[in-house]
Amino acid sequence: VELARLKGCAVVASGAEDVVTDGDRVLLVGNGHSAMASVVGTGCMMSTMIGCFAAVSGQAVEAAAAAAAAFGIAGEWAAAEASGPGTLYPALIDAVHRMSAADLAAEANVRQIAPPQ
Repeated sequence: VELARLKGCAVVASGAEDVVTDGDRVLLVGNGHSAMASVVGTGCMMSTMIGCFAAVSGQAVEAAAAAAAAFGIAGEWAAAEASGPGTLYPALIDAVHRMSAADLAAEANVRQIAPPQ
């Protein structure tokens, strides 16, 4: 939160629950799967999705939270069909490819909390 306030930008910290903030608002994204941590490059993939969402939105925090949710949902889908890290990666790419706006709206797990003072 402090970094977002200092730099005047949206900041995302990924983890078991992703944190998205602009310093004033804090959104927690609960989508994702623990198997995503076993595949090198998933953080880079999520960063790319955040950039894509931000490019078409004037709302940085909402775009970042939506991208994190979309990537997390794709991770949940991919983990359900993969047999390990080697098959998770292509399943993740396929899941992102087949996701629709309706899927994102139906499955996103995003909630707002009060920022620390």
